[in-house]
Amino acid sequence: MKLHKNVLFVLASLVIPAASFTLTSCETTSNSSIISSSEYIDYVNSDSSRLTVDYKGHNFLEDGVGQVTLKTTIDGDTAHFNNAPDGEENRAEVIKIRFGGIDTPESTGRVEEYGRGASNFTKEKLEEAAENGTIVVTTVSAVYDTPKFDSTGERYLGLVWVNTEKKDCDYDELSLLNLWIVQDGWSYVKNVAEIPLYADNFYAAEQQSRDYKLNLFSGEPDPLFNYGEYTDVSLLDLKNEIIKQIEAESNGESYTNKYDNTKLRIVGTVAGFSNHILYIQNYYENEDGTGGEYAGINFFVGMNQPPSKYITPNAYIQVCGLGLDSDQFGFQLSDGNFPIVSSSENDAKVLISAADNTEEQQLHVFEYVPSELKNDDYSALNCAVKLTEAVRVSGGYVNDAGTELTLYLEDLEGNALDYDIYLSDGFIYYPDRENYPGLTWRTLDDFVGKEFNIQGVYTYHTFSSGRVGFQIVPTTSDDIEFLGELDIEV
Repeated sequence: MKLHKNVLFVLASLVIPAASFTLTSCETTSNSSIISSSEYIDYVNSDSSRLTVDYKGHNFLEDGVGQVTLKTTIDGDTAHFNNAPDGEENRAEVIKIRFGGIDTPESTGRVEEYGRGASNFTKEKLEEAAENGTIVVTTVSAVYDTPKFDSTGERYLGLVWVNTEKKDCDYDELSLLNLWIVQDGWSYVKNVAEIPLYADNFYAAEQQSRDYKLNLFSGEPDPLFNYGEYTDVSLLDLKNEIIKQIEAESNGESYTNKYDNTKLRIVGTVAGFSNHILYIQNYYENEDGTGGEYAGINFFVGMNQPPSKYITPNAYIQVCGLGLDSDQFGFQLSDGNFPIVSSSENDAKVLISAADNTEEQQLHVFEYVPSELKNDDYSALNCAVKLTEAVRVSGGYVNDAGTELTLYLEDLEGNALDYDIYLSDGFIYYPDRENYPGLTWRTLDDFVGKEFNIQGVYTYHTFSSGRVGFQIVPTTSDDIEFLGELDIEV
């Protein structure tokens, strides 16, 4: 992450034991002027910003205070944690925390100036604490209390506490990351009425970051924000970069996608839409005329659903977006504009409607015998697929809110398959819509042990360990066909 000189100065100041010091002349990056002598206060490390309850022997989901391990950072003010030190093995207890008291610029569905820097800052501190120190989460009141979901029904509004250097540190050795983000100029203060112990320090830290013109308060262009024009790129070029990235990360190596933070314009056929992600695929002939291959991409559209004309499978569309590396979903596009009526060259456009797309751009669906779809075969990555033989659900796991299911699969001979089925929040399955239109399956027990025909989009995601997992994502209830008989008393 590229830091301004004044931010480096502030970071260096945090190692000074005293809560404040005298700042002499320092060059700002905003206008190269000299800040006059004044007192800079380190609110993060002041006694009034310490955690006042012990986390040891407590569990966040039961007590509202507990030690966690990092699963993944989402953006500057949201992260996911595992509710126990055993990390990924405890996959059913993932805690999604929306950081209370702050509001960083967006860096995912909609990308704003200084959003990427805020996300990088949060990720850096959490990863340092995960590797070398301690992470604790509490409710915003920072007292022993049963946590409650926010309005989304999936996330908790909470405080995140870190020590980046000491494992299992004492509770009063932790620093409040929410406040740290504000103090370094990466966030505005928001809704601190529910944080009475630390509210004054949040306001004071924001004012100080404004006074010192730190980051989003600098008045200067964001050095990490792409202000440029969109570049036309093929999905095949994106696919080749994604494959390099998957293979590198699977071997424990780091890899930066060359299209990361690049404004891109793509065209392709809609393969599916699920959980705010639009899947787009296209076909590319070889230059020598000996055939060709398909390539696809996932496009995170944000929390507002686009008009149906853009997300209906088989629609052939053009869309502009920002290429971004996601800790959870790998490389994806984001920050698109999907208006009802396009008025700008950067707006999404329907080139051929789903109903009219009957020739060369028509949606191609890959067909696989279940055992032949392997995680080292990228032919159908981010494209539509259909299994030509039935599979059985052998197990799975569910998220904390009970809204997302991952189903483990085996073929009918009992052989485990390389991929799972992912049913997103809001997905409703009707096992027999014709005879029992009101009957739905939503729990893991509904699916385990039963046999199905499956189709959807073949995609991937990454774990905090760096391991890559592959999934088929059904987009409608019709993508799953239950093959057994319903045991229902009429």
